[in-house]
Formats: sequence, structure tokens, C-alpha cells
Amino acid sequence: MKFAKLDTLDDELIYKRVKIRVGSSKSLYTPIKATNFLNPVSPINEMYRQFNTDSLDEIIKNESKERKVNSDISKLKTNEFNFFYVNYTGREKPNKNQLEALSDIQYSHSDVVIPPLFSNIVRDLKEDKLLNDFLDLTNQSLEISETLNNKPLVGIIPALMPRQFLKPIIKNYFNRGINSFAIDFNGRSMDTNISWARNLMRLIAEYDLSEQSFLYGLNCNAGRFIKKSDRILAKDFISMGCGIDILGINHIPPRMSSSDWLNLKKQRKESLFRVFDSKGYAYIKKGESELRNKISGKIGDEIKKFNLASQYNESVILQQKLGENNTIEPYIQNKDMITPDLIKNMKILRKEAFDHLNYEKIDKWFD
Repeated sequence: MKFAKLDTLDDELIYKRVKIRVGSSKSLYTPIKATNFLNPVSPINEMYRQFNTDSLDEIIKNESKERKVNSDISKLKTNEFNFFYVNYTGREKPNKNQLEALSDIQYSHSDVVIPPLFSNIVRDLKEDKLLNDFLDLTNQSLEISETLNNKPLVGIIPALMPRQFLKPIIKNYFNRGINSFAIDFNGRSMDTNISWARNLMRLIAEYDLSEQSFLYGLNCNAGRFIKKSDRILAKDFISMGCGIDILGINHIPPRMSSSDWLNLKKQRKESLFRVFDSKGYAYIKKGESELRNKISGKIGDEIKKFNLASQYNESVILQQKLGENNTIEPYIQNKDMITPDLIKNMKILRKEAFDHLNYEKIDKWFD
């Protein structure tokens, strides 16, 4: 089912406006930042929940447990676009009953059918078994969800997937009529493996999907502060300049042991927070004492709300500028954390994805 269409393509960079429509009444434009229940300002509401074999078995055997899970998830929904991601964290393949429960829960709470993330299976397996198990589980899940389905479908592409497997994965989705994808960055960022991204863009173009697809970036890393640095590039937000149309939320905790985390907290004089700066596409390190003078509520939650709203508002500005200008390159260049190398990579990715197209504006769709 096609539910995305390219509206406007930047003349120089890979930034683009894509119109997405679900049903007869819901539509929106990209680039856009998804938000969640903490501060649901965006028309895209992202939900995320993890399951393992034990929790799925409990759902299968206990009706009240399943009802409780559905009730908890329903509280996270909005009246806008609900994108619900489920992550199966087991290291063994789920059986048929477990996969049915997982797929049914996802379908029941999402405006879009999205197969599960199999984060630990993808991380643990190698070579052909990785590809075969991933395709098998994904196809089983889609077959369950496609029964009496009237919702659009989005495919999952793990960023941990070796490039040799990207083509068979894209081909499999293409053969199932799926043309938009969610990239699970698993706590990494788009710009750290730009050659992988080039290959992905080239494959999307090879299957003639560039004009009728979007990419959703999930679990994208925000960047790491160097010891003496109080300001870093917002790596999650800049992924919109690397081909991501919808920027989701990172649900992956920092990768360190509990003992290392405790030692780090002991070394700090106070809790530190990252605050998004739209003027520079940066995160600024702020201490609790400084923020306490400005924030009355729980600082962590309030900063998350602020960052969600700030990134959403900036994504709306990008939408508007793309509709008004041939290129937004001058606007992006004025952001002080944007380097010439980043601009160069944005142009390279645009070339891979769109140089086979020769136009300035795409005819309006859904008129």
C-alpha cells in the first residue's frame, strides 16, 4: 500500500518534503520530529514497548495480563498518527504463538503495521543465519498482521545489518508491497556509517522507491559529550539531513555496566542534562543547579519535554523552508555545529538517492 509521496526535493541536499497519508483524513509533511506521551506536540506519536518470551507466555496464558498490557499501551495513544514499535528482546526465536501475540498487540495500537524489532537476535547472529532468521521472523509477523488488514505497512531495517544483506531485505519488502522503512539505529547515529547509508539510498533508488517512500529513524544516538566539551553536534537531529524523514525517539539506555554507571555518578558533583539548541543544531550540557533556578518540576522530564518540542518546532521550520526555497543549504550552513564535511555528505546521499530524477518540484498529490 502506497501512502507516501515526494512533494519537494531540495536542489542541493537530501532534505525533502514527503506527504504521508493514512486513511481519508490524516495527512502530514516531513521532515518531522515524532514525540510521545511526555509532550505530544507532533502529529506523529511514537510508542515503544519491549517483550521477551516470559512476558509473551504470560499474555498467552493469562487473559487479565493481556488486558492489562493493552490498557497500559492505550494510555500512550493520541488522536494523531500512532506509530507503535514492539521489540522482542529474547535471544531465541519466538514460537508461533508468541509471535502471534506480539503481532496482534502491535496491530491493535498502531495506525501503521510495523514488524517487531528483534534487537538481540540481530546483534547475536552472524552470516546467513542472521539474514534467514530475520526474514523468516519478519515475514511470519507480516503474514499474521496482513490477515484482514487495512493499514499501511512499514518495514524494519536494523542499522546493525551488514550491507551484504540490505538488498535481499529491501527486495523482500518490495515484493510484499512495502516501500517505506524504519531504520533501527540501536543507539547509533546515521553519520557514523555514512557508506552504509549511501548503499541504502542507492538500493531504495534501484527499486524505484525514492518518490514514494519515507525513512523513519528510531533509536538514533544523540551524540556523546567529550570530557571538557559543553556543546556537541545533535547527531540525532542532523540525521534528517542524512535521509531520515521522520526522527523518532531513542529508547536505548547508555551502554555501560551498572557498576560503571554508579562510579560515573559518584564522580559527578551534580546531575547533568543535555538541552537542544535549535540555533546551532547542538546539545548543550547543563548542570542541575543551573536548571533548578528555571524549572520547578522534575528536571529530567521537563528537559525531555523541552527537547521534544524544540526539535519538533525546528522540523516544522524545515518543512516551511523546503516549500519556499529551492535549497535550504544557506539556512543549514548557518547552524554553527554544521561542518563542511556534513554538508558534503548530505550532497553525496542526495546524489545516490535522487540523481536519476530530473525535476524541480513534484506535482501535487492527493489533490
